[in-house]
Amino acid sequence: MGSNSINAIVRAALDPVVDERVFPSVAPPGTPTPYIAYQRVGGEGSATLDGLSTTRNARMQIAVWSDTRELSTALMDRAMAALCESDIKGTPIGEPVDVYEETTKRHGSRLDISIWYST
Repeated sequence: MGSNSINAIVRAALDPVVDERVFPSVAPPGTPTPYIAYQRVGGEGSATLDGLSTTRNARMQIAVWSDTRELSTALMDRAMAALCESDIKGTPIGEPVDVYEETTKRHGSRLDISIWYST
């Protein structure tokens, strides 16, 4: 991966999955489904005896939201492909977790993906 911010890398990969409805942390109120929210939730340390490495790791949590369980599952499969079967070469940490938001009646799928990138 060339030099880029992890947020830009993730956003560019996921935009085509949901017609550019990809947001850091949470979607704005009233956002139509489907959409994806993402956030960095840690990662492997990149400090060496020589200081911080220019190769960094981010554990990115991807959350796909839609009106049906089936669509959320299909969209998560597409999001995984976009981040793992591309030049990004992300690595899923486990398997997706299904979620349901009672307040909004939305179905979701959540997964953490480890991504190495250059700063």
